[in-house]
Order: sequence, then structure tokens, then C-alpha cells
Amino acid sequence: MLLVKDVIKQYGRLRVLNGLTAEFRTGAINVVLGPSGCGKTTLFNIISGLEPMDYGALFWDDKLVLEAGQPSRLETGDIGYVLQGYSMFTHLTVLENLMLAPRLVRNISKAEAEAYALSILDRFNLVDKRNA
Repeated sequence: MLLVKDVIKQYGRLRVLNGLTAEFRTGAINVVLGPSGCGKTTLFNIISGLEPMDYGALFWDDKLVLEAGQPSRLETGDIGYVLQGYSMFTHLTVLENLMLAPRLVRNISKAEAEAYALSILDRFNLVDKRNA
């Protein structure tokens, strides 16, 4: 379960999230609903590590994973994020796209990145698509 606790996010004088607390249960369908401009995207960006919160904390299965003022796991290279839509570099193969982030973020060798990328493709039975 992901617990978002007492999260505050402000842009200048505009407070978008004001002490938000929410639980997102593992295995359940979780929905964030609201009108345009109410903070849905801001909340998602905070959870995914794309932007910092001004106050609050995130817990995963009761373990603190992020507090305001700490670098996100996205910044430290522990997680990655792919935007919706066609985010791949079209001039690269599937394998090369999967190798890119580990090589840039973790500074690992080409051979290590290739082995890691192939293991991901294998996990999803997509090794035959590596050159697409």
C-alpha cells in the first residue's frame, strides 16, 4: 500500500495540495478524480518523483520512502519513469532504448546494460523484438 501523508505543494502563492492524505491499496483499482487544476497531475508527479513536495511524506507498506526535502528515488536512479505516448527514440532499437537509461544514470558498461535489457525482454517474452 502507498500512503501519501500530509502532502503540501505550493507554486508561489497558489497552494495546490493542502495537507493531502490518501491511501492507494495494492491490488485494488485506485482512482484520483477531480476538476481540471485541482492537483491530480501534481500529486502523480510527486509520487513518481518528477517534482518535490513542500511538506509531507510517502510510505510504501508502512516504510518511509520519501520525505519533503529529500531527493526522490527518480533523482537517485533507483526508479525510472516513462511518459505516456511514444517516448522511445525511434532511431534506436528496442534493445538500445532499454540500454540507454542504465548506461546514462548508473554509468554501467554497454555489456552490463545489454545483459540487463535482455533480462527484461526475456521476462516479458519479448526477446524476439529486441531489434525492432
